Amino acid sequence: GITAEHIDASTPEEERDEVFERSRTGKTLVICNIGVLIEGVDLPWLVCCQILRGCNSLVLWIQATGRILRAFAGKLCGKVLDHSGAAHEFGLPDSDYQWSLGDGKTNELANKPPKDRVPMTCPACGFVFVGKPACPECGKVMPRKRRKSLLESCQPGDGVLTEFTGQQGEQIKQET
Repeated sequence: GITAEHIDASTPEEERDEVFERSRTGKTLVICNIGVLIEGVDLPWLVCCQILRGCNSLVLWIQATGRILRAFAGKLCGKVLDHSGAAHEFGLPDSDYQWSLGDGKTNELANKPPKDRVPMTCPACGFVFVGKPACPECGKVMPRKRRKSLLESCQPGDGVLTEFTGQQGEQIKQET
C-alpha cells in the first residue's frame, strides 16, 4: 500500500522530474535511488532519508542527509535511518562543523566528534547516547571496551536500527 518509485543514473531527466512531482504531492511516498539524490537535488518536502551505503567522508554524509534537512512549510523535522554508521563516525548531520580553507586533511580531523561525543548503543535497552559512562535510559554502566565507537565494534549485519535524535543529545548536554 506504500507507493514507491526507483530512479538511477539511467533514468531520463523528464522521468525524474515526474517522480519528484509525484513525491511532492504525496502520490509517491518513497523514492529509491542509487547515488542520484546525494548532491545537487533540492527536494525540501522530503522528511526521511535511509542511508544504506558507506559515506566514507564528512562531506558525503552531509550531502546525503541534506535532502531532508531543508526547511519546508509544515515540516517540523527530518529523520535519518543510518544503516552505514556514519552518525557514529561523523556525528549528527546537523552538527556545527568547523570549516577552513586548509588542506582538507586537517579539516576532516577537526570535524571528527571527540571521543566523549561518539554515539554509543546500550546493549541492554538499545538506547543511543553520547557523553556518559552509563545509559541515561536504563542506567546500565557501559564496560570500558564497549565505549568504543559502534563502527569499531560492529560487524555487518549485526545490531538493531534504533532511534538517534538531537533531542537525546540535548538531554545529555543538559545533564553534563
